[in-house]
Amino acid sequence: MPERVKNRLFVRRKARRTRTRLRVPIAAAPGGGRLRIALRVSGGLGDFIVIARFIRDLAAACEEFEFDVFATNPKVAAFAFSLVSGYGATFEEFLFRRSLGGYDLALIANQTVLFDDASARWDRIASYPLLARALHRMERVRADGLEIFVERHPYFDGFMARRAVYMNESRRTFLHHMAGLEYKGDRLVVPAVIPKEFPVRGPFVTVHNGFDTSVKIHGGSGRHTKCWPHFTELVALLKEEFPALPIVQLGSTTSEPIPGVGVDLIDKTSFPEVAAILAASAFHFDNESGLVHLAAAQGTMSAVMFGPTPVDFFSYPGNVNVAPEFCGGCWWTVPDWMDACPRGFDNPLCLRSTSALRVMNLVRLHLAGRLKAPAAVGSLPVAGLMEGAASHEAQSR
Repeated sequence: MPERVKNRLFVRRKARRTRTRLRVPIAAAPGGGRLRIALRVSGGLGDFIVIARFIRDLAAACEEFEFDVFATNPKVAAFAFSLVSGYGATFEEFLFRRSLGGYDLALIANQTVLFDDASARWDRIASYPLLARALHRMERVRADGLEIFVERHPYFDGFMARRAVYMNESRRTFLHHMAGLEYKGDRLVVPAVIPKEFPVRGPFVTVHNGFDTSVKIHGGSGRHTKCWPHFTELVALLKEEFPALPIVQLGSTTSEPIPGVGVDLIDKTSFPEVAAILAASAFHFDNESGLVHLAAAQGTMSAVMFGPTPVDFFSYPGNVNVAPEFCGGCWWTVPDWMDACPRGFDNPLCLRSTSALRVMNLVRLHLAGRLKAPAAVGSLPVAGLMEGAASHEAQSR
């Protein structure tokens, strides 16, 4: 049976269920204009950026729609989604189920992307055949071996990542795979505002050693198991080899000051300001964190020190992805993997085994090449970025 016929039958079957459930004419459904989507997201900044790229490409591939976001951290979610075509507003996640009567379709996105069949208004969706095709694909992919991962999220996320890798997908692309979409790239337009007072002129690099503020660590160290412990040594090596290169530390309340950095911006910048700084950074050094996703969205190369999270699932091809020499990849093998090493080591050996010298040897040529690039790379202010920031501010008002 041709694919387009299967898609039509899929929508007709769903539409019959909708009419039976509602027992009202479709004219009573919300909206007479564009389809309205309620999008529930979970996770931190990195997850939101990945999902925002998915919605960006869904909007480009399908008919026009409007969407609102429901998240446990609305401020961070609004930053990631606000400039995606069709965005309306962001609300607290607990309002999601209570608000579905005002939407034609509900999507739930985290490590997978699903739709809520019970609340979907298929009579309306029938007028959006390209979107209906994407939904049909989601249903088929879910039924083809992913159901157990959906039901056991997040506890089976590590196993799902292995499945995705062997499907030749990654965190960047897996949601697109589920909906049958073409991945349009890592770059994502987000609000970017140059800080009023930035003390660096010329090329600089950025470092970050924190983690998502929504994560509550219950272990004795108070540090996430993803945190690499050798940033002090790395900064010393950078200063020895590039003595005139300014080092800027980004971060929030979960970051620890690194001795030797030239500019400490811990808890002193907004997300739009961090985006502008990362866009101008010659190179970024980090744990596997949300700022790595933001740097990729801004076109900046990162050196990422991996530990518990699997490098083949979470890495960006354009980065220097430093895999551990010992162990690693225990992400969601146990519920408390963020608090303590599942193997019982006081400090996770996966990240401890990655020395600062090894990182320096891996990035040396990349960093030297980017420092020789035109002034638009690795310096702030940048004329193009300033124009973009003004445009972003205007669009977000």
